[in-house]
Amino acid sequence: MRPFGFLDAFLSKKRGQLDEAQRLGGELPRAVAPFDRDPAVAVRQCFDRETGEPVSPEGLKSYRQALAQYHLHPEAKFAGGDYTDAGVLRRRHIRVSYVEHIGKEANRWEEQFHLGEDPQAQIVYGQSGRQQKRLVGQFRDAIRQSGVRRVARECGLSVGLVSGIMRGERELSERSMRRLHALLHSGD
Repeated sequence: MRPFGFLDAFLSKKRGQLDEAQRLGGELPRAVAPFDRDPAVAVRQCFDRETGEPVSPEGLKSYRQALAQYHLHPEAKFAGGDYTDAGVLRRRHIRVSYVEHIGKEANRWEEQFHLGEDPQAQIVYGQSGRQQKRLVGQFRDAIRQSGVRRVARECGLSVGLVSGIMRGERELSERSMRRLHALLHSGD
């Protein structure tokens, strides 16, 4: 394996399908292999990326096994798309409240899928200045309508912070913005 080289990723069989000797500490192996155009060659070089131990081809799912239950997997983009649902799917309607600019790789999800989660991977640039001003204006209107103390109590923020936001003396942190946003759209 070389840095920045390509890998083939494989799916391990479920615990009940694995031989007792193949279980690695009760965990399923996270099987990868150096990239090869021929999958038969790659599968013979397969190893667990966590332990470095070799993984035998018998411990891996075939395409048939991997895809057998795929038609039952939930479809999050549509209402009525859970695996136990039947009938026509309905479009989910969303209301965009703000846009958050993130890095080009959108938290490198594919890399994290194969190599493990990295909370620092997502690059967040925040919102545009115009959008930030619009949101702060909406938050101030909501605070005016509901009152500083009520908003503070319902959002779990201090009265001083909410009052400072109202007067334009306090910056909005990501946490405060999410809490105020949830309150603003709780009736939707």
